Amino acid sequence: MPTIAITINGREQSADVDPNAPLLWVLRDTFGVTGTKYGCGMGQCGACTVHLDGKPARACMTPVSAVGRRSVTTIEGLSSDRSHPIQRAWIAEQVPQCGYCQSGQIMTAAALLAANPHPTDEDIDREMAGNICRCGTYQRIRRAIQRAAQGRVMERRDFLKTAGSLVLGFRSGGNAVAADVALTPNAWVRVESTGDVTLLLEKADLGQGVWTGLAMILADEMEADWARVRLEQAPSLAGVYEHMSTGGSTSTRRC
Repeated sequence: MPTIAITINGREQSADVDPNAPLLWVLRDTFGVTGTKYGCGMGQCGACTVHLDGKPARACMTPVSAVGRRSVTTIEGLSSDRSHPIQRAWIAEQVPQCGYCQSGQIMTAAALLAANPHPTDEDIDREMAGNICRCGTYQRIRRAIQRAAQGRVMERRDFLKTAGSLVLGFRSGGNAVAADVALTPNAWVRVESTGDVTLLLEKADLGQGVWTGLAMILADEMEADWARVRLEQAPSLAGVYEHMSTGGSTSTRRC
């Protein structure tokens, strides 16, 4: 079996492999680069997309011998710290659901923006058409590409890292208010410069898991340390914290 040299994510490597072996399996089985996924095996779903000299290619249909001197970039090589604009926009828009197709989606989107920094919706739809998302997150994908193209890559979770000495509160309905005290009657979420996060809840918890569920959602959304999330029962102030009743089917949605 011949020795084939290949450059993967900027590193030249070599291995004794069948020249007809698909690049996908050489990446995964020979070199342990597993971010590239197997989807359909026929080049139809896009899950295995990598870059060859910056151009998207289906790794499942590309014989390793056809790579030649071209450089292979996988999802692992796009950035080492999730700093690529596409990756940051993907996180900001919370694109993935199951996530299986996402490495291929991201690689195709990155190639699109490299070739066309300001794509129209039609450009995005045309270039991304070969990547299938079984969860149907196509609208999120388009928004993420638009966000990256417009330079709006800051994640909504990033404000926790840049809060400084501010204390921020969110009132019901999503209207933000700034406060220079620990609590104002219309604050629902308090973010301290120390990283502590306090969530006020108007609902009681009578076994529906409202308090636990909302705290988990908050910690996940803000990438906050679970150990630093605090829960407080909202005070009984008429007309400020609404009706304070508990409904098993509506409490989490309303809060």
